[in-house]
Parts: sequence; C-alpha cells; structure tokens
Amino acid sequence: MPLPDLLATGLNVVFVGTAVTASSNAAEAYYATHGNSFYRVLHNVGITQELILPEQYPSLIIHGVGLTDLVKERDALDKELQHVDFDVEGFKKKMRLFSPRVICFNGKLAAAYFLFGNNKTERVQYGRQYEQFGNSIVFVAPSTSRSALKYWEEDHYRALAYLINNPQEE
Repeated sequence: MPLPDLLATGLNVVFVGTAVTASSNAAEAYYATHGNSFYRVLHNVGITQELILPEQYPSLIIHGVGLTDLVKERDALDKELQHVDFDVEGFKKKMRLFSPRVICFNGKLAAAYFLFGNNKTERVQYGRQYEQFGNSIVFVAPSTSRSALKYWEEDHYRALAYLINNPQEE
C-alpha cells in the first residue's frame, strides 16, 4: 500500500520523490530509509525550524511542506521502475489542484519523467527550471538518498530555501 500524499492548498513547497522504498513503506514514513538525509537537510537550510524525524513527517504540513511521489502504486528503488510505473498525469492533476508555490523534485529521475516523459536524467539540470507549471515554480534538487551522495551538494537546497523564504524574489 503506498504512503498517502501529504498535500494541502497554500503550501510553500511540495517535494516530489520517484517512489517510496520498501523500507520507507514498512516504516510508514517518507524518506525513512537509513542514511537518507532529507529531514536533516530541510532543517540545516532553514526550511523547517526543528529537525523532524521520519515518523513525524505529517508535521511538515505546518511548515508549508508537502510530499508526494510520481510512482504511487508500488514501492521500489529507482533502478527497479519501468516507464508504466510513473503516473505523471495523475501528479500534474494534483499539482493543478493544490498549486504549491514551488514543486521540488528530490532527484533527477522524477524530474526527467515530469519534464521530458522519459528517464533521460542527463537532460535535467539542478536548480530552478526555466518554465513553471501553472503558478508553481519548478525546482530540481539532488536526491537526498544515501545512494546519490556522489551527486550531493547542499547548496541547491540552500537556493531552494532562499526561494521559499523570499517570495518577493520570484
């Protein structure tokens, strides 16, 4: 059973993962895989005022933060996913409905499917994207997964936090 989305209207940012892993699904919490730095990074860059634990993820909503994934019907690692697993149209429908200020992809694979309809991650650049989705800014940040540490730069999350905390800069 997939984790429910954490979505509401008026959010500052919705983080979009590719798919929940089996260990996160078993823990019934987003980004609960050992070594995932998601919550620590949000706190370090000032998106959340306190460090939130994975099991406390529903409290992100009070910080203006939402969570979802492009793959909702199964838990899997990115390398296990197939094109048919991605529900880009369902995701777009949710984003039209909730219209967050920023849609931030946690990693390039989900962003590639959203932006280009395929897994060509080499086409995806980190940071703010040129085109918006409706009224939402689109942003791509490096995955916080331990398996993606070689691509890791917290500066992208600092730029995201700046964007979130300074709406006049939009």
